[in-house]
Amino acid sequence: MSAELLFAVFPLVFFLLVMVFVVGGTALWIWMLVDAVQVPDDRLYRSGNKVTWILVIALTQILGAAIYYFAGRPTAEARAWYRSQFGPPPGWGPPAPYQGPPTYQSPLGNPPPQQTPPPPP
Repeated sequence: MSAELLFAVFPLVFFLLVMVFVVGGTALWIWMLVDAVQVPDDRLYRSGNKVTWILVIALTQILGAAIYYFAGRPTAEARAWYRSQFGPPPGWGPPAPYQGPPTYQSPLGNPPPQQTPPPPP
């Protein structure tokens, strides 16, 4: 492999590796922040509470997200236990059956029927 080819390919490979880490780290950070916000009860965390974990993830970014993933994120068993005790989160059920198109309702109620004017004398 010639030196010119190595110097031509190295910046591209380096750029691609950096982009993979940046995009992957940002995705991990957002995923862990959303996960920490959506935990319904502080008892589910392995350690700490919701405010602590949100601050750790938000302030230390990728490092905090990795720490949360390995040290604080609730296990699947804890989440399953919570769902068995309290049911699914609000809005996580089957959709309601279709009731047909909505009917129009006047904000002031239904107007009274119109009276016909009296015939002229």
